[in-house]
Amino acid sequence: MTPSMTLSEQYPLPDITDDALKTEVFTHKSVAARPAGLVHADRPGDDNERLAFLGDTVISLVVTIVLRNLLPLSRPGDLTEKRKLLVNQDRLAVWADIYGLPSRLQVHYSAELLLRQNTATKAKLFQAYVGALFMQSDRNYRTVEDWFGQLVEQGLEDIVALENAANSLTEKLQTLKLKGPAEEHQPAQVPSSPSPSTSSTSSSNASYQSQLGSLALFNQICAQRNIHPDWQCNNMGSPHRPTHKATVRLSPTCEIVGTGVGGKKQEAKEKAAEEAMEKLGWSQAD
Repeated sequence: MTPSMTLSEQYPLPDITDDALKTEVFTHKSVAARPAGLVHADRPGDDNERLAFLGDTVISLVVTIVLRNLLPLSRPGDLTEKRKLLVNQDRLAVWADIYGLPSRLQVHYSAELLLRQNTATKAKLFQAYVGALFMQSDRNYRTVEDWFGQLVEQGLEDIVALENAANSLTEKLQTLKLKGPAEEHQPAQVPSSPSPSTSSTSSSNASYQSQLGSLALFNQICAQRNIHPDWQCNNMGSPHRPTHKATVRLSPTCEIVGTGVGGKKQEAKEKAAEEAMEKLGWSQAD
């Protein structure tokens, strides 16, 4: 994402065209002002809580699919931890704010200011919006995934970047503790170049890369080397027919090592990662 574009500009919010669903999404339970015990007495609630209940499940599904695709080497425990970081009230509330959803919420006048600033209320509003999109698309989660999946990818990139930075700092601190006084001033040894691969090894690596996916393998090697790739993704098309261009740079030179174009952000990043892998001479053996 370029610095000049906000997240809402990069990934435009799909519109809810069904008026009934839209009204339900933006109606807080305080509007009805009924006692909690009577809400379910004779008819379903006309607020956004049922849609939020549905949206919570859809969000969890999309996040799980994105994590499984982008982190194929991670175990379920690690995936669960990352999902917790991606699906929590604070992050959902931030996404609601990014798209200006709280300002559209209909609430009881006596608690208007308080409710629109409440984290739980904003998180539930975002869940309700996702639930409505799911219902509007005839229960096709891919419609939600095409938009929301990109938000998840961006959030995951931020999480991985923080983890890599923390791991790098920990390793440097450990190195400083283990080094002797004389060792600290010795120049670092330059690692020797790997020996040329045989044709059979190259074929094996190519097969592995094909099965795993260039982006997943690229991210895995970067993580192993404590390298943080800097991704930039631009939407060059219209909201209805998007064309994404992805570029990736590596520190410390910040030189572009890969560029890719595709109909989806994931496709563009796959192509950029494939180009970067080829340019850098990286393989599964690395």
